[in-house]
Amino acid sequence: MLRAAAEEFGAVPATPDRHDPDVLPHQPSMRALGLLARALTAVRVGDPGVARPLLVDALELADRHGFVHLAVQALALRAVAAAAEGDADQVRRVGEVALARAERSGLRHSSWAAAAAAVLSHAALLRAEPRDAMRLAEAGLAGLDHPGRGPAELRFGLAVLRAGADVDGAGEARGDRARGLDRLQHARAELGDEPVDPHVVALAALLEHRAALDLGHPTAARSVHGWLVQRVGETAESALLRAWTDLAAGREDRARAAAHRALVECGAPLLDVTEVEAWLVEATLAAEAGERAAAREALERALGLAEPLRALRPFAGAGPEVRRLLVQLHGGPGAAGSFAGAALAVSATTGSPAAALSERERAVLALLPSLLSLEEIGADLSVSVNTVKTHVRSIYGKLGVSSRRTAVLAGYERGLISSGPALTLRG
Repeated sequence: MLRAAAEEFGAVPATPDRHDPDVLPHQPSMRALGLLARALTAVRVGDPGVARPLLVDALELADRHGFVHLAVQALALRAVAAAAEGDADQVRRVGEVALARAERSGLRHSSWAAAAAAVLSHAALLRAEPRDAMRLAEAGLAGLDHPGRGPAELRFGLAVLRAGADVDGAGEARGDRARGLDRLQHARAELGDEPVDPHVVALAALLEHRAALDLGHPTAARSVHGWLVQRVGETAESALLRAWTDLAAGREDRARAAAHRALVECGAPLLDVTEVEAWLVEATLAAEAGERAAAREALERALGLAEPLRALRPFAGAGPEVRRLLVQLHGGPGAAGSFAGAALAVSATTGSPAAALSERERAVLALLPSLLSLEEIGADLSVSVNTVKTHVRSIYGKLGVSSRRTAVLAGYERGLISSGPALTLRG
């Protein structure tokens, strides 16, 4: 949401590598503004490390001279810069200070407070804390709740984060994905042709595509994939969406090739979490293929990339293969308090309400209590056994289980299977 922040300043002066305190204005307010503008330029051109000392100086000047508005701006931009660096702890610390300062200073209804709320909301979503993500996104939107206030990009980003929190279960009914998907689609429609930072586009696309696949709407998933490519071209994110689509359809070889493109061939991703997600796809496929060493390596790479981001969310939706790997590698008593232990705990809560199963998945689930083999279920539904296996894998992932028996038990518990005791199962 950097373009949104930029509109607070208008024209941005010289590039940050030419920063020289001696050429900045000596008047304190103008000097602080110059530091902020140069810091903003540094973040926008992908060098947030350069922004850090500029923002420290700007905040010191603002506090010394009582420039309340400039202090809030400096704090909010420090949170944005920390997000660009992938420093989740700094995002949380500085972002919360920025919001508290804005509240005390009567600046809650400002684009800068909304920008701080946005980066905090995104960080909460990554931590798999959807209620906090929802609260912060709604606070940011409320701060822009005036005619013409706030850039369209910032409104869009906050609306996307609110919808993502809905998908992840911020409401009373845990995991209202259908409502979240509807909100994501509505946000895109309202945005129209407005220019948006590529990072925000990528975030919106990943959230909407995953929700559409989980709800069994491949056409909706293809639509948002096309929107992403139209907006930002072929990126690691578009390759990841292809991998998710192919994985959901049971096209393992194609999914693996797409995950490889996301990790190796597409260059740096727009979002840090994209690499985490791609390695989890690789871990899932390697585990299913019986490649245990490759599966373990892929999982450890995902954990290593996710930890500094505090990105637990990918593990919550990764499915039973990843959960089994986490149990095997990090399920011992020593995992308590570790990031891997937190990822395992989050993966254990995976599970969606009834709406998350597609009609065909419900039909397959209804036949799982029987003594029918998967081949016989396929014949009964007039589909191939590979299609049945794909549906079963999706059912397991959505219910957070790892076997036919536990899928049946979860189905009865959640009212997804009509009635009657579960029959003895084969295998």
